[in-house]
Amino acid sequence: MSESSDWQTWAALSLVAITLLTFVIRGHRKKNSGCNHCGPENDC
Repeated sequence: MSESSDWQTWAALSLVAITLLTFVIRGHRKKNSGCNHCGPENDC
């Protein structure tokens, strides 16, 4: 792999990681949305 494409590899891996993290967070929030006593201070 050449030096010029090294930043592209890191950028692509970062994008994949951010996308995966976004899906995990959204799934976790959706799962807990049915809990009525949940608030910012309560971790259901």
